[in-house]
This record gives sequence, structure tokens and C-alpha cells, in this order.
Amino acid sequence: EIIITNDIGAGSPRLCDLNFITGIFEGRDLRGYAVTQISLEGLLNNPAILKSKTLDEEGYKIPPTPLALGIQGALFDYLSASGLAKENLASAFEEAIGALKIIKTGYLFQEKRWGRQNFSQRLLELSEYTEKLMRTSLHRFPDGEFSTQCKIEDKTLATRLRVRGENFSVDFLGTSKAVDKAFNSNYTTTLSACFWFFISLIEDEIPINVGVLRALTVEAPAGTLVNPPGNSACLEGYYRTSQSIIDNLLKLLETTIPQEFSHSSVKPSLALALKVGNQFTVQTFGRGMDAHSQQEGSSAIKMGIHNQQSPSIESLENKYGFKFQRSALRMINAQEAVNVGGKGLSQLLTVPAPFEYKVLSTENSEDSEVTVAESISITTANGENWGQKN
Repeated sequence: EIIITNDIGAGSPRLCDLNFITGIFEGRDLRGYAVTQISLEGLLNNPAILKSKTLDEEGYKIPPTPLALGIQGALFDYLSASGLAKENLASAFEEAIGALKIIKTGYLFQEKRWGRQNFSQRLLELSEYTEKLMRTSLHRFPDGEFSTQCKIEDKTLATRLRVRGENFSVDFLGTSKAVDKAFNSNYTTTLSACFWFFISLIEDEIPINVGVLRALTVEAPAGTLVNPPGNSACLEGYYRTSQSIIDNLLKLLETTIPQEFSHSSVKPSLALALKVGNQFTVQTFGRGMDAHSQQEGSSAIKMGIHNQQSPSIESLENKYGFKFQRSALRMINAQEAVNVGGKGLSQLLTVPAPFEYKVLSTENSEDSEVTVAESISITTANGENWGQKN
């Protein structure tokens, strides 16, 4: 039996991220679990990132549901009401089911190859090896407590790093309470932001398993912006608040071990939510990196759309109706660049009306040399200027 859910409390960062879970059995004996995830952007209520106040307004919710009972009945009828064709849903589901089969087959093959007891021991040793690598990396931080904070609109995101020998924890004590807007960050997103930030500090690639989580403790007070109540809107927080968490961790990194991480001057990514007619997109733009005390940083060229990295301009034009007139690195005057992380990308594009847009990035910074919100202007296809946001 396969269980499907996009329950935020069960590890889905957004309602469009569907988890498929099944047991791995040898006969009637449960050996473990296989899990995979697919993303179906169509399950989001597209304008929700601009306006939603509750999770119910963000899209289609699926409580833990046995797939065998729902795939041909009410579940597909419910999901297809989002506008997704049933044949496309069936294709995505079959892909997920195929991934589960590969996981189960591979697990049982290795168990047979090594023997059950020996295989279990090797898995345990692998997680212990990962934990050791993670603790070694984190041990570079000096003992002590280090805190910083930033503002998201008028709310506070407080971040504290505590290091005591082998004990290493991140907490968000002092963070504002959850809001009735979409920039809450559910605990899954908060944990993921911390998880991948500290993983990125390890120079070599390591196995991703439970050993990492044993080395790193993340405490997010219930009811706050970083661990809101169950029906809180969180879609904007997936893009915006998670980036603010990383920005705070970068500040703490620069405070505690600046000599090792000159690249901590990475400027925060800019995310732009844009709704054009019935189409909706969130684009993220990297904004520069590698500045240090002797040299300004380079501009970044990374661009992403939803979960797709570096999409082509042609694909954006074909799918969303944008017309790009310019897309280039922003030129930077060496006289004005003092230890900044580059100026990022400049794009000029025309979109058909009607449209809505919202900049999803930290509104301000304690560092007066870091410009967080750039200027965005939008012009309709007939040449009418619809305004500018700084």
C-alpha cells in the first residue's frame, strides 16, 4: 500500500509537494520505508503567494490517503479540479510509484547481497560516519552564543547559534509570532534552510542521512513565524523567510569564523512573484558573491523559476508570454563597489496585462552597504508603464 500526502506537518514544504510513502517488505516482514516526492505546481492556488492568509487558501490539501483507494476515484477528481489534466496526474503518479519500486528493489538487493544483519550494521556505520563528518565541520565554530536578527516587513526573525563542545544548536528564540500573511515558514522549510546551509560548509560531498540531523539541533518555537500553527499560510515563506534565515546564518558565520568564509558576503537572492493572466511564476535571481576586505565581489548569473534552475529565456517566453528585451549582468562602477557582493542581473521584459507582482526578499538590512531591494518596473505589451517598485 502507498500513502500519499502533502500535509505540511508530514514534511511537505508546500501544498504542491506530494510525498509518496510505502513500506519495504520481505514477505510479511517490514524492513523499512521508501519515500519519494514530486512537485505539481498546478496544485497551488496561483495568486495565493500574493494574498493568502491561511493554508486553505494556498491550494489543494491531501491528508494521508491510501493511493490504491484514491487514484481512480475521489482523489483524482479532487486534484483535477485544480486544472491539471487527469492524464498528466496519472503520469506524474506513475513516475513516483516507479521511483518507489526502484528504492524498494535496491534496498532488498543490498540486504540480500550483504545479509540482513550485516546490511543493517553497515547502514548504522554509514550514519555514524556522516555524523562524525558533520560534527567535525561544525567544530570549527568557537564555543559561545551568537545572535542576530532581521526584519521581514514589521516582524522580527531572531536567530541564535549556541556551541558547547560537541553540542551545536540553532534556535529562533525572540522571533515574532506567526502572521495572517503568507510569509510564515513551516518547520519543514525552517529545518531545511538550516540543514542545507550547514551541509554547504562541508567541502566534500557526504552521504545525506539521519547522521546529519543527530549532529545539528534546530529549535523553532511553536506559534512563531518559523513554526506557525497548522493552517497558517506559508507559500511566500518558502521563498522569502527561508532566504532570511540563511541571511542571518551568513551573518553569524561571518561573526564567528570570518577568516574561513570570505564568501559569506553573498548578497541575498531576489525573488519576484509575477501573475500574468492565468499564469503564475516565481523567479529567483542570484545577486553576487565572493567579496572580501580587499576586493568587491562578482555578479551572480544564477536564475531559477520555481524548482527549475537556469531556465532558458525562450522557455519563459513560450510558457508565460514574457518578451525579454534585455537580460544581462549589471555593470558595476569600481568606485562605488566597496566590499559588496556584486550587482546581480538586470532584465527588461514586457508582459501582457493584467498582471500582479510582489518582491519576495528581506526589506531591509543592518548593513548600509548592502542594497537588498532593487528597482523593478513593469511595462505592458502596448507600452503602457504600470509602475515601479523599489
